[in-house]
Amino acid sequence: MIREAQDSVCKAIEGADGGAKFKEDVWSRPRGGGGISRVLQDGAIWEKAGVNVSVVYGVMPPEAYRATTTTTTELKPGYFLFFAAGISSVNLMVVGGCSWLASCCWVVVGGCSWLVVVVDCVIDRFVVFFW
Repeated sequence: MIREAQDSVCKAIEGADGGAKFKEDVWSRPRGGGGISRVLQDGAIWEKAGVNVSVVYGVMPPEAYRATTTTTTELKPGYFLFFAAGISSVNLMVVGGCSWLASCCWVVVGGCSWLVVVVDCVIDRFVVFFW
């Protein structure tokens, strides 16, 4: 599902640009999982666009688990299994002297998921945030 989302977003960005293509870098996490980073540069519309996927899993020490929970009950001893997946996209284009940076991130950790979207207009040294 997450790879299909990455493929769809990359296809739409390439289609809108009309010429530039994404380059792909596949990476792995030694303790479980990995990801795919894709970058498009110097396109007709996009100065730079990135669409990245991460799927990682493994064993979390009890101290790390305690830092991520608000539970006040005693935790069982030992290690905890975890799974986290996310897709993010950061895209930069220049329109009318303003550099527009659009970023989107969808993260799934355990049974929770978040979608964060930010669009910034960078004028000189000021950043204007649109939510």
